[in-house]
Amino acid sequence: MTKHISHSILRVLALTVLLMITTSVIPKTAAAATAVVGLGCSASSNGGNLTIPISSTVGEGDTILIAVQVVARNEDLVGVTDSVGNTYTRLVKHLGIVIGPEGLEENDTHHVYAAFDAHALNGGQTITVGWGFSNALEACAVKVSGLYQSPFDQSASAHTNNTSPDSGNTVITSLADEVLIGTFGWFCFPNSPCNADATAGAGYTEAIEGQDVMIEHRTVNTTGTYNANATLSASSDWNAAIVTFKVDTTPPVITPQVSGTVGQNGWYTSNVVVSWTVTDPESRVISTCSPTTINADTAGVQVTCNATSSGGTSTQSVTVKRDATPPTITATAAPAPNGNGWNNSDVTVSFTCADAMSGLVGACPANQVLSTEGSTVNSTPQSISDQAGNSASSNVVTVKIDKTAPGVTVTGVSDGATYDPDNVPTASCSTTDVLAGVTTQATLSITGGNPDGTGSFTATCSGAIDNAGNNGSASVTYSVAYNWSGFFQPVDNLPVVNTVNAGQAIPVKFSLGGDYGLNIFAAGYPASQQVSCGSSGGGSSSPIEETVTAGSSSLQYDPGTQHYIYVWKTDKAWAGSCRQLIVRLIDGTEHIALFQFNGKVRSAAASDTADATAIAERIFLPLVNR
Repeated sequence: MTKHISHSILRVLALTVLLMITTSVIPKTAAAATAVVGLGCSASSNGGNLTIPISSTVGEGDTILIAVQVVARNEDLVGVTDSVGNTYTRLVKHLGIVIGPEGLEENDTHHVYAAFDAHALNGGQTITVGWGFSNALEACAVKVSGLYQSPFDQSASAHTNNTSPDSGNTVITSLADEVLIGTFGWFCFPNSPCNADATAGAGYTEAIEGQDVMIEHRTVNTTGTYNANATLSASSDWNAAIVTFKVDTTPPVITPQVSGTVGQNGWYTSNVVVSWTVTDPESRVISTCSPTTINADTAGVQVTCNATSSGGTSTQSVTVKRDATPPTITATAAPAPNGNGWNNSDVTVSFTCADAMSGLVGACPANQVLSTEGSTVNSTPQSISDQAGNSASSNVVTVKIDKTAPGVTVTGVSDGATYDPDNVPTASCSTTDVLAGVTTQATLSITGGNPDGTGSFTATCSGAIDNAGNNGSASVTYSVAYNWSGFFQPVDNLPVVNTVNAGQAIPVKFSLGGDYGLNIFAAGYPASQQVSCGSSGGGSSSPIEETVTAGSSSLQYDPGTQHYIYVWKTDKAWAGSCRQLIVRLIDGTEHIALFQFNGKVRSAAASDTADATAIAERIFLPLVNR
């Protein structure tokens, strides 16, 4: 029997289906369907390198499957060069169902498959296929997505049924490294006979010298060992290739790592770095995620990682809340100090609080009232915190409080004192302030008194101001009185009762210590008023020994004796009565002399004098002491 190598080889090759993993917090999804896209074929050639135009975009994670129809050899060195000069070389074994005891023979044609990671081959480029040992007749390329062989899980074995006439048939079990096939089906060369259903994965037949070779189709969807049988239609012979596949049906697992200073209530209080650990025990991870740094405050930002393997794509997200800014608390004093920096009343310290991100915990502190006087009065600092755990303390308010008026004293004169006109002290003001200090001294003003400098006076020191704005004043009242020396003869001073005949003019003499003019009497004075002679009292009586003739009362000053002389004209009708003479001066002083008036014909016997003395004591002493 003529030994021929079939133009079609068994497409079910050892491979691992690697599911693209999508990293997510949601459950893993099923693997994406395998996709095979034809990229193009070269023209027929009798040898040498073949150039394949790339008609579809090829991306990272795809695999380029090169199928080369070559002159029979046991192995070939297949190389691929892309349009930018990247070269990939792989030594592959010839795969196929070999009919006949001799195995492959020189010049038999068969198919060689070599798989290459696509890297970043783009549409519009070309790849060049070359080999080291055989003459190539034709080369084609397909892009395979979703299938990847795991070399360490790959195995192959052969089974031979020697009951057929062709008992020497064998199966080549040497498998190429990382060989892929598309869509769990078969690959057909356009220039070779190929059944129409080949690409559908249902298996196909190819005519070889009048015989059909049937290659079984096997669908790989779970990890396990599969065999593929090839038979000749004219024979009961069959051969089987058994290959173990590893299938990835789960996406990768994404584990987030969030690093930063953990605050409270789910907040971070520092920069936050979100990194990801992506693992897939069944296939390699095609795409993963880089760390993300969150360096600005946020009420919640979602960071998402999408990771892919042959098992699918997983998505996982974490939400990060960052508040690394402490809250603010500001203490403010009211009322504001004056221009000298002092307050003269209690100061209220209020607090203003805010937090722009996570919000405050609790209310702003209550007001403080500063009432203690002093040049350094401090508020008590208050603390607040926000929901993230940041805290802040208020500023300390320092104020100067002086609520006490400056001390003002009237100097020179004393309150309630009486001075004679020639010895009145000079009044002045003294202003002191032990805390804030004096900014304006008190000034003196004197009110009251008479034109001659006598009378009642009030000395006032006012207008004193300290640096806190407190006002101070003081005043005293004093008197300036004539230097009264008493009544002179013929009038006796109290408690003596002067006796005189009614109707006589009595010279009332007194001294004021100098000549102060004749306007010395208060208005309406001197004056006399009748008093009862029957009142009890004590003292002696003295008759008036000197009288004058006068038409009316009058006042004069005698410079020689420095005495004032007031001539008091009495009334005859006063006979038998008692009266007091009241001399009130304009300095406010009042001086009294007591008189008993007799009839004109009455003699002044000794018994009468004694009686008069007793009467004076009873009547006038109470008046003197009033």
